[in-house]
Amino acid sequence: MSDWLPLKVKDLEGWLSSLRGNKLPTFRVQVPRLTRESGEWSSRRSELPPQALERRHPESGIREMRLSENVLGFSSFQSLVLQIAQSEDERKITRVEQDPSGTYVEFETELPDLGVEVIGPGGRVIVKTAQDGEVRALEADIVIRRRTQKVESEWRDPGDIARSILQRCGEFAARPIETLFVQFGYLELSKYERQDWMRSAVMVSFPALVDGDHVKWTATIAEPVTMAKNLSPVQGLGSFAE
Repeated sequence: MSDWLPLKVKDLEGWLSSLRGNKLPTFRVQVPRLTRESGEWSSRRSELPPQALERRHPESGIREMRLSENVLGFSSFQSLVLQIAQSEDERKITRVEQDPSGTYVEFETELPDLGVEVIGPGGRVIVKTAQDGEVRALEADIVIRRRTQKVESEWRDPGDIARSILQRCGEFAARPIETLFVQFGYLELSKYERQDWMRSAVMVSFPALVDGDHVKWTATIAEPVTMAKNLSPVQGLGSFAE
């Protein structure tokens, strides 16, 4: 995930004001038709070798893949997965995080048509190796959703956004918060959540439970920075709206 920006609470509204610029539409997300069969591992027609197994995650429709390492090497598998990811939605890779062992790599993305980063647990392609019985398997999650209908959206007042964020943080925090950790971009949820709308938002992380100077639990919320007609403030935010 992109780096979190530490921000003093008193500077929150000013930072939000600095983000305002080009119009950022809200996008309808195409959720694949999910059936019992689509959620089961099976061999499907795709750019991958015929030995590969694929499925759509039953909660979100996100595409998952699995293939024996005996069939294809990690690098070749990774290249094919990235090609398939581009057929899901147009994205630009902005950051690559790789395990030193070379058995796990994560590609983060942005929306190239808007030049805005995708934040949250989604918006990425993950390629890794895993042990499947006696065989090492290559696995991939393409946590990228296809954007379809574009809905014009208007920026909210920065003061209103800041007040909503601080009110929500106050409901969780055990003591007054001095510093928040923030990110701005288009929020995309994990593969474990269905998402029908993709919108611009601010993600905010803050200490919710502390013991002296030790932070025992950190909470994360998302707050939309734009509003679209007939769209509620929480749509597209999933569990980050709670």
